[in-house]
Amino acid sequence: MLHNAVRYTLSILFLSAAVGCTNTAGQGVIASPDDADADPTVDEDGSAAGEDDGLADEDGKVADEDDTVADDEDGPASDDEGGVEGDDETGSNEEDSGPTGDDQVPTGEDEDTVDTPEPSTTFHYYTIDAASDGPAFADVGDVDGDGTLDVIIASFGSVGFNIPAGEVNLYTMGESLSDPWTKEAILPESEGVVWPNHVELHDLDDDGDLDLMVPSGFLVCETIPFSPTCGGLLWMEQTSSGWVRHDIVPEGASLFYHSVDLVDFNGDGLLDLVTTAESNGGLFGTEVAELQWFEGQVGPERWNPDPYIVGDGLGSFPRVLDIDGDGDLDVGGGEFFSTTDSFAWFERTADPSSASPSGEFVRHVIDGDSGPSIQGDFVEDFFGDGATVLIGSNHTNTAKNPPDPWESAVYAYEPGADVTDPWNKSQLSTGIVSEPGSMFSPAHAPGIFGVGDLDGDGDMDIAVSGDGDPNVYWIEQTETGFATHLLISNLSQAGGMVIEDLDGNGTNEIIVTGYDAGAVYVFERD
Repeated sequence: MLHNAVRYTLSILFLSAAVGCTNTAGQGVIASPDDADADPTVDEDGSAAGEDDGLADEDGKVADEDDTVADDEDGPASDDEGGVEGDDETGSNEEDSGPTGDDQVPTGEDEDTVDTPEPSTTFHYYTIDAASDGPAFADVGDVDGDGTLDVIIASFGSVGFNIPAGEVNLYTMGESLSDPWTKEAILPESEGVVWPNHVELHDLDDDGDLDLMVPSGFLVCETIPFSPTCGGLLWMEQTSSGWVRHDIVPEGASLFYHSVDLVDFNGDGLLDLVTTAESNGGLFGTEVAELQWFEGQVGPERWNPDPYIVGDGLGSFPRVLDIDGDGDLDVGGGEFFSTTDSFAWFERTADPSSASPSGEFVRHVIDGDSGPSIQGDFVEDFFGDGATVLIGSNHTNTAKNPPDPWESAVYAYEPGADVTDPWNKSQLSTGIVSEPGSMFSPAHAPGIFGVGDLDGDGDMDIAVSGDGDPNVYWIEQTETGFATHLLISNLSQAGGMVIEDLDGNGTNEIIVTGYDAGAVYVFERD
């Protein structure tokens, strides 16, 4: 999703200039249930297919006040078992059969449908929002303090000749997953934040409620000629009278931010921000990936806006933890820009001090042979042996001409006797293949992922976006290895991938966003 969204921007600019049209990506309607050819149902293996672009409100914006999410009049078909569908005011309790579309072939009719093994666990899903404008990243937390979990979605908007401001919305569940969800804008489009990325809920001001960290910007702003840069970093404070915006890096910075890890990085008792500032260099510049940390401070402006530099490297999702077991905090993750390596980590060799305010770090390569990567997460006890391993997804294309030499896949990495040496790699996924794309419409796979127990057997599984591969998969950990299953097909540039027990019934759900479909879904185990 992160990098493939640019292909739609470039395609729109190219095609619009050629035919004089003004249509933008991410706009359209979800196919009518009367359209049998574009109305797939959930397959016996738990998958569904087809998608189309979702519409925003009539004015193209999301209102600041609460409103009940409802599908448009020609929303997706459903059966009688529950779901979120209805008219413009309320939703009825009907389960969704899936996103539909005119430009992609429904499940069962696509000769390129992925052949995945029959899973022991299947899923159905409900539509949280059928009219979200370019939804991408998600987070979960009890925002309103009522004891139930809420969902936060960051949406990019519909990119055309101009790059629109995005928005961040709060979704509150009703009595169950199948009830209509209430939508409230926390960061509305009118705030002018371009490309809000991986939002994170956290009590940032120590007042007992959840606030919101919002990194922003992307290479799309550098790719479109004459567009201003759009990097930024802000947080939204939850107060008794509403949400208050605080900028750390003002909107329009030359470097953009995708994700922030919140941790006391220098040991002074205050929360610091660790992130990667990135740039693809535009048309003629140089790629940048700069690992930074922003020092926490006492006062209304919680962080010093001038970051310390750890070093060059890492990517969109840096993660802070003690990697080498020496008692201090290191940083690791995947790499995409400014390097030929796939995954790496920075070893702390000296703490921040007056002599060396940034601290001192040495970079080590975990894997330099799997191509550029989109995400790397360190997961404790992933294999059930108590050890922490790195789970990573690269971001490659083996179908283009010429093809990338690296298979698109999700991998696990385990350190050997010397943690500073490259780690031992094992491939967890099979069958993830990006669409070929083109110069004006590049594509890569896989995308972002989440880790958790999806089938209720006590071990950890993975939900992963195909991204340039137009399918979403779940990777089952079995007694003998891993099996890749199709969760839903024809949902390209999917995001979210948050695994959480939303309704408190003891089983995990999966939040999935469809950037192209303009919709947000929650998958529930059958």
